[in-house]
Order: sequence, then C-alpha cells, then structure tokens
Amino acid sequence: CKRCCANTDDIEENSRKELDETEEWWKSIRKEKLTITSEDGYTLVTAYIPAEKESHDWVLVLHGYTGLKEEMYPFARQYWLKSYNAIVPDLRCQGESE
Repeated sequence: CKRCCANTDDIEENSRKELDETEEWWKSIRKEKLTITSEDGYTLVTAYIPAEKESHDWVLVLHGYTGLKEEMYPFARQYWLKSYNAIVPDLRCQGESE
C-alpha cells in the first residue's frame, strides 16, 4: 500500500542510471591498471584514473570486505568530475589482487 510502504522504484531507477552513466564514463576516460609486488611477494592491482586537467587533488577509493574495485567506480567518477585523480585498488585477496 502507498500509505505504509516505501516506493523504491525511483531508487532503483536512479541506481540503474548511475551505473549506466558510470559504464559510459569508464569507456571514455584515460585510465591505467597499475600493479605492485608486496614485500611478501603478492601482486596487488589498482586502477589509476587521472583527472582530466592537471590536479594536485587525490582520492583513494576503497571497497569493503570481499568487495571489488569495480564496485567503487561510481564513487571515483563523482570525484573525477570534481577534478580529482583517483586510485581505486583491489585490496589483498580481492578481485585481481593476490
């Protein structure tokens, strides 16, 4: 019923729109996949997303436990739109990181 139940249609629609915009953004931007070997020999992987214009502003966008860097791209996009350079890693034992 409309009186006692929340309508989530707009939330789902906005979420889908954000994901679609992020996907298009990801295809169109300059980015690099960077890797480093940890002191104990594991390969760690991150996405480096430079700002469109030279910037000294940086953001480190981290996923939660068992997450993936790709889940954080919508957040990285919001910072990128504000001219931040972004680092979005897969933490140890997640995604592409060992």
